Parts: sequence; C-alpha cells; structure tokens
Amino acid sequence: MRAKRHDKPDNIVDAACRSCGVKIRKHIREVHSWTRRVPTVVDLDEAERAMLESRSEQALDAYLRKKGCFAYPALDINAVREISRATVTVRNGTPAARIVCPPDVPVLKRLANALRRHIERQAGVALPIVRDSGRARLSPSSLNLIVLGGSHENRLARRLAFHGVSYADQGVPGPGGCLVNTVPAFYKTRGNIVLIAADRSSAAEAVRFLSESHQCLSDGVWGFPHLQYARLGNGLKVGSGRHLMRAVGLDPARAAHQPARGDPARVAALYDSGGFKRNRYNRWPVDQAPLALQLYRLTSEVDYLHAYKLLLWGLLTYHLNKAGGASYISDFDFALGPLLVSWSMAESEPVFNDEERLVVTNTLLAAARQIHRYKEAFWPSPRGRLRHNHETFPALSLYHAASYFGTFYGIPDAAAWRTLAAECFSGPIGKVCKHTENAFGYQWLVPLHKLEYDVLSNGLEIVRNGMARRTARSLAAAVDNFGYGLDYGDTGAPLRSAAHMLPFFDSVAALSRDTTVAWVARHVGKRHPPAVPSVHAGRHCPMPGKRPAVNRWERLALDDHIRRAFAPRLPREYVADKIGFRTGWQDSAQCFFFSPYSCDSHSHYDMNSILRYNHLGRVWLVDNGYGRPSGITNVARSFSERQRGPQDHNTVIFWKTNREPAVPPPFCAILTLTRRKDLYLLQSALCGIDGADWLRTVLLRRGSFLLVVDQITAGAGHAAVECQLNALGEDELEGRIWRLEQQGVRLFVQCTGAGSLKTGAYMNQNWTGEFGRRGYPYAAAPIRKLSQLVRKPGAGEKILFATLIAATTRREPTCRLDGGGQDGSLRVRGTFSAGIRFANERLRLHTDADRLDMALVRDWRLPAGLRRDMFRSKTVRRRP
Repeated sequence: MRAKRHDKPDNIVDAACRSCGVKIRKHIREVHSWTRRVPTVVDLDEAERAMLESRSEQALDAYLRKKGCFAYPALDINAVREISRATVTVRNGTPAARIVCPPDVPVLKRLANALRRHIERQAGVALPIVRDSGRARLSPSSLNLIVLGGSHENRLARRLAFHGVSYADQGVPGPGGCLVNTVPAFYKTRGNIVLIAADRSSAAEAVRFLSESHQCLSDGVWGFPHLQYARLGNGLKVGSGRHLMRAVGLDPARAAHQPARGDPARVAALYDSGGFKRNRYNRWPVDQAPLALQLYRLTSEVDYLHAYKLLLWGLLTYHLNKAGGASYISDFDFALGPLLVSWSMAESEPVFNDEERLVVTNTLLAAARQIHRYKEAFWPSPRGRLRHNHETFPALSLYHAASYFGTFYGIPDAAAWRTLAAECFSGPIGKVCKHTENAFGYQWLVPLHKLEYDVLSNGLEIVRNGMARRTARSLAAAVDNFGYGLDYGDTGAPLRSAAHMLPFFDSVAALSRDTTVAWVARHVGKRHPPAVPSVHAGRHCPMPGKRPAVNRWERLALDDHIRRAFAPRLPREYVADKIGFRTGWQDSAQCFFFSPYSCDSHSHYDMNSILRYNHLGRVWLVDNGYGRPSGITNVARSFSERQRGPQDHNTVIFWKTNREPAVPPPFCAILTLTRRKDLYLLQSALCGIDGADWLRTVLLRRGSFLLVVDQITAGAGHAAVECQLNALGEDELEGRIWRLEQQGVRLFVQCTGAGSLKTGAYMNQNWTGEFGRRGYPYAAAPIRKLSQLVRKPGAGEKILFATLIAATTRREPTCRLDGGGQDGSLRVRGTFSAGIRFANERLRLHTDADRLDMALVRDWRLPAGLRRDMFRSKTVRRRP
C-alpha cells in the first residue's frame, strides 16, 4: 500500500496531518528531564510555517536540523511500507512458505502433516516442514513462515516471544484452546508469519479453521487471508481490559457489532502531565496501547483494537496539538520499544488508512529521535561501566527502532541506534549478577534487558557464561513462600507478587535448563497467575522444576564490585547480598529474610535489618515499600520526599541531636551463620555509626520463634537509640508484650532489656495502594510500629534490646522471654531438645528440656583481622 499523493507532492506528510486533524511541530534544541515538564515539542514559528507552505517539507526539515531542532512528526517518510495482509503459501507451483514444527511434539507434527496434505490437495504443492532450529532462523527473507506451537514448545516461537509478537505459551491459550495470528511483514524476516497454537484436544479445530481459510488468492497464487482467531481454553480468562476501554471512552457493555466510538478528548487528556505544578506520572496510556493490541490478538474482540487506535491517536494528539506544546512523557523511553513492536503488527489492520499510517509512522520516528536525544543528555552509557535501567530501557527501545525504521525505510539514524545498543549491552553488563540497583522492583530489569538484547541480536553471552542462571537464582531466593518478592529498596508494592519477573525466570530456565529457577517460576505463576501474558517474552518454560532446598541458611553472594566501590577495606568474606531461611514454600512455612548491606541506586538504609518474617500462613514483619508519602500526586515531590530509612525498617536507628537519623556505613559484617539441630544462629556487626557500634544476634528456632538481640555501644552526641519493628495486624501493647492478630493467628513480641516501649503506626502511598487492592487478605491499614527507645545515652554506654517474636494460633504465648539485664543473660522458657550447646567469643547458649539459656559477652569484640575503620564508606553517605 502507498500513501495517497496530494496536490502538493512535496508536502505529503503535511497533507496527511491536515487530513488527520493534527499539525507538524518541532522538537526544540534544548533537552529537559521529564520531571521538569518543560514543553519540548512546540508549534513552528511564523517563518518555519511559511517555509513549509511556500517551499517543501524537505526544506523545512533541513532548516530545523541546522537549528538543532527536528520536525515532529518526522518528514523523512512519504510512502508507507508495503504490507500484504494475505500470507502466500504457493506461487506458480512453487512453495512460498515453510512450516516450522518442533520434532518432539507429536500433536504439532500431526498438525503440520495434516496442513501440508490439505495445501497439497488444493494447490498441488507440498510445503517443506523444517525443524524449529537451524534453518528456521529469523533472517531477512521474503519467505513466509507457519510456526506451530507456543514459546514453551517451539524455539522459533520463543525467539518471537522475545520480539514481543508471539503470545502463546504454557498458560495461553490454555488446555483445549486455539490461537491463530498473522504477523504481517515482520521486520526481521520481511515475510509474513502465521502463528498457530493448539493442543491435542484442539488440533482438529485448528486444522479445520486453517483448511477453510486457505484459498486461491489470484491466478496461480494460494494462501491465507489475514488470520485472527482466538478461543481460550476451558475456564481460562485473560485479564479484563474493561477498565482500559472505559478510559478511552468505549462502552464495555456495548454489543461487539455496533460501531466503536471512543472519546478522543478523554484519551488526549490521559497524556497531559498537568505541567510543572501538577506533574502527574503520565506514561500509563503509552503502556496500555501494546496491552490493548495483545488483548485483541488473544481474544479477537475488536473493541480492544479500537482501544489501541484511540490510545495511539491520543499520543499523537498530545504531541502535535496540545496547546502550548508537549513535554517529555514520564519514562517515554521505557515504552517506545513495545509500542513500536505493536505498531509493526497493528498497522496492517483495516482500522488504519494509509494517511493515518503515514502520520503515526513519522511520529514514532520523531519519538525515537527524541528518546535518543534524551538518553544522551541524561543517561549516557560510557564504555566499561555497569548499567542502570534508565540506560538499558532506551537502548532496547532504540534497537527496536533501528530494526523497524532501518529495515523498512532505510532511515540513516538506524546505524547509530544499533551502535548505541551494542555499546550499552557490552562490557561489564554481561559479567556480573548485580548491577547498580539494590531494590527488588528494579535490579532484575537490567539482566532482563541484557537477555532480551542477546536473543534479539543472536548472541547469548549471559546464558553461556552462567550469569543469567546465577542472577535468576539470586532473585528466586528473594521470593517468599507466598510468591511475594522481598521488600528491599524502592519497591512499588510492598507485598508485590514476583509474577512480574516471570519473563526473566522462565526465559532463563528455558535457555539455561535450570530446574530450580523453573520450579520457583511455576510456584509464583500458580500463586499469582498473570492476567495477561508478558509483552516481553511470555511464560515459556516447559520444565516442572526441582524445589530449592529448605531448612538451611541461604547466603546470597554479593558481587565484589559493590564492596570495592563502597567499602573496599572490608574483607570480602564478611559481606553478603541477602540471607534467608525457610522451612518450606507452603503458606504455613516459617520464612526469615535479612539485609546485610545498603548502597547503590534505589536502595534504602536497611543494612542489618530484618526484611520480612512469615509464619503460620501470615506475613508479620514488613518493610516500607517505595516510601513515597501519601497524598502527594506531584511525582517529582513524591519521589524526592520518599522515606528511604532507616526509620520504617526493622532495624536500629541512631538519632542525632538535630533530629535526623545517622546514616550507617553501607555494610554490616556477617560474623556467624551456623546451625545446631533446630536452632539457627546469625550474628552481624555494624560499626562506626557516628561513633556507635552495634552487634545484632538472631536466633531462629525452626517452626517456633525468632529471638533478636541488639547490643549497642553508644557514641557521643546521639539524642536517642531506637529499635523499630514494623508489622501487620491489629495490635495491642500490654506491659512489655506487643500482640498482633491476623484473623485467628497471633504474633507475640516480648521485649526485655533497656529502653521504654511505645507503639505507633504509619502509612505511605505504596501501602495505601497495597491495602486498597486487598491483595493480602489478612490485615488492614495501617502498618503497626513498635519502638524500644533509649534517650540521651552517654558516650560508651552499653545498651541491650532483646525481642522474642513467636506466632501461634493459641491465645497465650507458647514461650516466654526472661532476663536482658546488664549481665547479658537471657532465658527463653518453653519446650526444647535438651543438650544443644554453642559458644563463640560473643555468646554461649545451651538448652534443657524446659528452657534455653543465652549468655552474651558484654564487651564483645570483632574477630581478628576485622577493624572498625574497615566499615567506613568510600563515598559520601547522604542523609535520608
């Protein structure tokens, strides 16, 4: 198809814009951060408009570039690419397509043979059937491909899943379901791709549909018309997109055959940030566009296709018509890649005419240039350095832009974009497990992007060197028994399902054949099935997996580049990434997770803290999520004022006289990590906290309790030392026992030692959303807080906090804590296995049938070879 020509052929794009109700603008020379909301896409001035009207688009384009600006939409493309909605299988007695089928899936082999026999009977030519590897590569070719099987069965489908065009996997279309999609003129092949997913009970349905669809297209030419067929399996529901349709003004209750009517004004308003004063996070509609197309291809409901067009048209209207100009959309560089992939499929749909295609394509080209400029200004990728997600998101988007605009339109920018991506995804990025972000919601992104780039560019560096496997295992170890990810660092939802990491888990499990990662992925998928398959790679791991070991300390190794960057004198053997313990993966399991360090991007000051404690089917001790304050919609303020700790974490806070908390050194030293029968002991030291030293001892009894003892030597000038615990449930403080209850299960927190006790509560924006969605059903807002507080300690004063934490279904504690005086003796009364003994230079413990005794060394010392000055940070530690 070609764009229609107009009376003034040199101004084809301008004429198409006028026809579509938008106008040509320019992107100014200056580049601003999206949080500033400065309009950067603005109207042409009078001279530029006159040049466009009196001369040509090419003249205007050249003039703007000399000024350091560029046209928005771009003016490079004046004819849209050729797309054949039909997929030719036979042309003049010669095969024009091949069937790609895995050799080890019998039902797909039978489907392939049945389809080939039918085409041969009709057209007199037998299509070749090739394996899903070797010749079935994504190389530039006009030959059409018929790909059988989802990404969990077919290697080529898996590769296409990384490209974002193949959605069928082990979850969709589900048992008994059938899915047939045409991907027209896919930019890696230039030919069409027909994707077919069916199982044993639906294969006959797929053959029947394909046989009825195959037809003579013209003299000597046979093939399929544009195919879009979806029937989900028994009981399977792909997440509702009704909220999406309401947002764009479509009526979800409207009958499918009625004409679609959306509200363009409403859609355009979704992209409006409200300027610098309101500063709304306005990327949501950009993300929803690929989702709308995905829902259309998974359900065949045409309303979703209309929603896609409205969302896309709102993006254009915002950039090209908004009064006063358009500022950079929040993290637009994150969203452009998926949007371009969706456009490469959607532009063949009849809801778009050629003029609309021309305007959309040029606008997306201008957006790619905008993102390139933004990245170079704010997130360059110097050679030899580790990467941040703000570097890899735009690099991946620009790689997709290079693939699309370079392949189909020969845009010269494509070469620079490919080079940028190659540089971003080379070097240290492929050689470490943890990059520059210490937060559950972030640290998985760079490895995922690297893995996606490796697959897209036909390289598998982090698979071959084992780094993908190691990274996935470390992330899997940070998932609790409920399938929630640990809440450390900036985390959008404090009890957030780890389902968002399924693309990474499944991809690594499939490519590395890692059964442990596969098991965790399946566990998370069962607990929190995604409403819609990922637009990244899909769930495509066919292995049942092997459950990770339990009833042991799990110490996650920390990449040494982090220690070298922040505290290089601290000996390597004392540092760790995370420490965990679990008795199992069922709801009733006892799970404990500990954070030994805090530094790098997106981190919180939660070193030497308890991240989470679960027991008897409940989550008890929790963290503060992203820490963004409630009630602030201005995203710049919300991000900058977030609470990063150490308050609102399960840790000890050293308050300075100016009422600010001291920022501790980045690492605590893990001194002891051992086990005696059903007792598990952890000891860690954090020294040099404005002159204070702190030894934390954690004694965990399997299936029973958690004992936390904090021994502190106060520094000079501290206004207070406070030990905080943050928990879920209805609470009550009686004497020195804090009781929490969550629907029939109770947690008793018994405290001895120094300090006064007080309770409190807090909420923030992230916990407000968490409680609002009722994802965790056993507790309601707010977060309860217990504080043990010693005010104005003297320099060198010894402080001891001892806390026994135990869950039970009974109304009284099953064990009791005594002691906690200055002599450092503690006793836990209960039922024990007699004869357990342990001793080191910091404590001694032993058990009898009815008690556990612990004797703490009052003047504890660091081990030989570990000094206080080694904890000091190499870099300046900013206050929260």
